[in-house]
Amino acid sequence: TTDILMERVIDGTSVASNQQPPGRGIANAINVEFGPAIGTGSDPVQMDANGKVTFNTGGMYRIKVVFQFGRTGGAGVSELLFRFLVNGVQLGRTVGVKIENANDLRYIDIDNWFNVPTGATLDTQIMRDLGENNSGGLFATSPTNEGAGTWANVPCAVMRVERFVVAP
Repeated sequence: TTDILMERVIDGTSVASNQQPPGRGIANAINVEFGPAIGTGSDPVQMDANGKVTFNTGGMYRIKVVFQFGRTGGAGVSELLFRFLVNGVQLGRTVGVKIENANDLRYIDIDNWFNVPTGATLDTQIMRDLGENNSGGLFATSPTNEGAGTWANVPCAVMRVERFVVAP
């Protein structure tokens, strides 16, 4: 139908140069930040400076995150794991990536649609697997400044939240 639109309600971009878990395993998982706080309690969705999203209005939402990940140092293979938590309970599946050397820098794009109740919260976490190398995380990239026409920085983490709305 033509009277349903997609509305972008959050567009967060991390300001961190890197976000790395302090160690391996569950106890060292960290919440990913996606930039400064966005929105207030009167907005349909708001996000705090630590990356926690609060849904002030329930409905069908799309969460899209992009992570630029890699590692520095260490021999062997690192494994990073990503997940979403709604009200502290995992939403969907865990996504994992293996990093084979200290020169790897890649990105991953994760989409998730879900029907969220009013008042629900969403956290996005990253963890280094306990059985693998203790290195790796999210890293921003700053291209060399060549003056006019210089390319923009590549953030380590970006989140977009969209929802379906009925056209006025």
